[in-house]
Amino acid sequence: ITLIDITQALPLVTDPRKWPLWKTKTPMFVPRQMLHTYQYSIVESGTLAAVEPSETRSMFPTLPKLLVRDVFGLTNEFRTNRPCESYPQSSEALPHFGHCELQSRPCIFIVCFHLPVVLTQDKENQDWHATWSESLIARTEGSVADDFFTHWIGTVSTATNDGRLITNSDHASISNALLPMNCTPLFLSQAATSGAYLGYCKQILWPSFHNVDILDLTCACWNPDYGDPTYVWDQSATQHWWDAYVSLNRKFCNAIADRVHAGDVVWVHDYHLMLLPNMLAIVTRDAPVSQRVHIIFFLHIPFPTSQIFRSLVQGKQLIHGIVGADVVGFHAFDHARHFLNACKRLMGLSNQSVQGGLTGVEYRGRTVTVVVRHVSIEPTHIAHLLRESFAKPLPGLKHESAFGAFYEEAINSRTTLLAAVDTCQRLSGIALKVLAFERFLWDYERWRGKVALVQYALREGKRSDDEERTSVEINRLVGRVNASFPGAVYYKEVETTLLSISERLVLWKNAVVFVATAIREGLNLAPFEYIFTRQPPLSPGLILASEFSATSSLLNGALRLNPFDLGSTAASFDVALSMSCEERVGRHARDLPFVLSRPSGKWTREILRDMWLASGGRAFHTPIFPHQNAFICPLVPKLNSSQQVSFPKAITDLTQCYLRSHCRVLLLDFGGTLVQRGERLGKYLKQSLTRPVWHKAERVLSHPVRKLLRYLSQDSRNFVYVVSAVNLHTLMTSLGTLPFLGLSASHGLCYSPPANVLQSSSSTFDHLDSCRRWRFSNRGIDWKQVIHTAMPILKWFTARTNGSSTICRETGIAWSYYRSDPEWGRIQATQLVLELEPMIAAYDVKIDHTEGLVEVVPRQTRQSDIIKYILGTIHCSFCNQPACVICVGDGEAGAMFASVYSFLADSDADEKHCTQVFTCSVGGKAPLASSYCSDHRQVIALLSALSRGQPSIMQWPSCLK
Repeated sequence: ITLIDITQALPLVTDPRKWPLWKTKTPMFVPRQMLHTYQYSIVESGTLAAVEPSETRSMFPTLPKLLVRDVFGLTNEFRTNRPCESYPQSSEALPHFGHCELQSRPCIFIVCFHLPVVLTQDKENQDWHATWSESLIARTEGSVADDFFTHWIGTVSTATNDGRLITNSDHASISNALLPMNCTPLFLSQAATSGAYLGYCKQILWPSFHNVDILDLTCACWNPDYGDPTYVWDQSATQHWWDAYVSLNRKFCNAIADRVHAGDVVWVHDYHLMLLPNMLAIVTRDAPVSQRVHIIFFLHIPFPTSQIFRSLVQGKQLIHGIVGADVVGFHAFDHARHFLNACKRLMGLSNQSVQGGLTGVEYRGRTVTVVVRHVSIEPTHIAHLLRESFAKPLPGLKHESAFGAFYEEAINSRTTLLAAVDTCQRLSGIALKVLAFERFLWDYERWRGKVALVQYALREGKRSDDEERTSVEINRLVGRVNASFPGAVYYKEVETTLLSISERLVLWKNAVVFVATAIREGLNLAPFEYIFTRQPPLSPGLILASEFSATSSLLNGALRLNPFDLGSTAASFDVALSMSCEERVGRHARDLPFVLSRPSGKWTREILRDMWLASGGRAFHTPIFPHQNAFICPLVPKLNSSQQVSFPKAITDLTQCYLRSHCRVLLLDFGGTLVQRGERLGKYLKQSLTRPVWHKAERVLSHPVRKLLRYLSQDSRNFVYVVSAVNLHTLMTSLGTLPFLGLSASHGLCYSPPANVLQSSSSTFDHLDSCRRWRFSNRGIDWKQVIHTAMPILKWFTARTNGSSTICRETGIAWSYYRSDPEWGRIQATQLVLELEPMIAAYDVKIDHTEGLVEVVPRQTRQSDIIKYILGTIHCSFCNQPACVICVGDGEAGAMFASVYSFLADSDADEKHCTQVFTCSVGGKAPLASSYCSDHRQVIALLSALSRGQPSIMQWPSCLK
């Protein structure tokens, strides 16, 4: 959906003599050989009152100038703009394709490490058979696979149930068994499984994402080499695990790239494949947005705090991999908040609110949408099983009192049961649960002999060391409790990843309280099953949920507890068992509607809706909502992503235009364009501040780049300028010795023309050195008095903000907090602006608060003025109008692009002297830029191609390889 931004709309004007003819005051610049759509609207008192009907107008300019004449009037079809029309009316409002051909459908690829299937082999004929497993991403009744062609890609186990390894001869049979289910299996070698899955995923990512830091790993049982801290302190010792993890993600990428087509959706699941989204984005990045593959990444485990995440050596690579997706999803807000903090602290990526009440992360000129979406159980399926269980015993069970011999005595001898099912690992908090239950029996004597705790522990075999030590610890505690209170705890370990639905339902039907004391936990659907099962005719059950689990934030009727506080947890047991029936009914009624309303099919559709909103309605071939393409022509060409082209595609046309032009203007930014961009302010630990001095040379202009600028500036047909916000000293140090290169520093307050322009200029310039003359624009301000007034408060804030500093410049004064803690620096900067503004109000100055800097500058300072001055000087002194203007800058150079368009729109050039404009943003796609490139190295490659006059030469300069 493209929402209408009236601040960027192109206004139409008229007067009494010309009415009812309306026309634009200035031309609008748009790329040629490209379809552009637009609509007319009415704005009243700054508010959008009405827009045209859904049929958009279009134009396809091929000539340098195009005059568009439209006729329209106010009719009943002219609809009022209502915000509600911009959003889906329900989560089910996704396109339904009916019986159309499969080839015309967008395909959804569900990509996961484990395919959600259960494979069995016939012992007689050795044939393989497959069924769907219990999984959120398996095909279920009412799933999105009913509306879209859906395909699953993932791995299958490398061994059979009897321990026999799957051979190559089994691969074909397994693939054939999965083919009718639209599943593509990937078969990994034992080495790949050991290194990527059992190694990096289970030994590094799993504990780290559950907030177990490196210090804890050195002495905890989840250390795979307990007693040898080398594997923890020296992370390079596990480099082979990381290499296997990268190879695993690349294997998935290759398998997907061979199958996807334009408009398809790739939904990547969980921490095993965090590098995959960016790999896929790189493969498809040169395709137009309308033909791109749309990528979703959903994490099903918690995301750690930024402090824990920073301890991972490969943390930045993991973040880069995730933000390659268009949508990133989590089950709980805490997980999303930690992810946003990690993006800001490690990479300096800012976040902001986007349409639809979502949150977005700005990454390389695009917005990555971050969503929190909740999911529950499949109520229809479980209701069917429950009806069967009340009518007859569940499969494999003789009668309810015999659903497990290990606690049959508990049901016969105890009137009340507390139930729990957890993975056998320390993070599940089973030991804390048993200790709290022991305290409960000691403190509350009336419950002794009347209540029992039934605890299942699932041994998955994925973290064997952790499972073994946890098992020993729990069995010792259970033995101690049962020695004091015989039969109080019934504990059983099961070699499986998921307890069967039959055993779970019987357990929920007999337990009056469900106990979850996880220390760290993502999504656990067992409490939702328990709530659903405890409907009439059964009495309502109650849930005790750890405050460290996602369950406590989703179920309002649960009693929250801190598992580390044994006394409080013991008291919670007593409260739960003593609670009145009326309160139990009320708490159960709070949570049941949520459990019933969140099946996986609806959850999937909600994520797809978020992706649709994030893509501007381009994610599906069939429109989901009407008027999804509505927009108003902007005042300057605010190019959307589909109009921008990547650097390799634009270089050929640019070079050809450059070669045939007689008057060429090159306007180049400095930081991020000619030299590497500095690290973002939001990064908590900036490498540029911690590296040795010799590493900081990367921010200094290299000799080959200086040589290129010298060559281009000495061409008599060229006018080359470097226009930057950096101070004069920095610019002079890097470029001051190039006499034919124009320089502009400090937002245009300091200007030095190239030698060929200086000779033709009648303006007065001051000598700064023997090589250059400068013009300083102080706007008649007494800077000594301004500095005298502002310095005391700047010194005060510098003293209380560690890492900040005061900077005195030629035409202003500034306070930098770039080296400070990002959050604390922003707080102090905001307060500084509030206190400084009234103190300098008497002077003709203003305060500019940019990234990491609070600067006092002349009130009339605008970098756009110097751009217009440069183009105006060339226009008046040398040629009627430049034939080619090349403007290149980073993501903050939007003012440069707007100034070029504005100057040309106000000029009176005829069609024979039309200017061709090339605007390029560095670091990603950005508004007002007709193209983009990845970093400063491609800018240097561009300059190299121009200097050679050969569009085919696109290799990196040797000094940059």
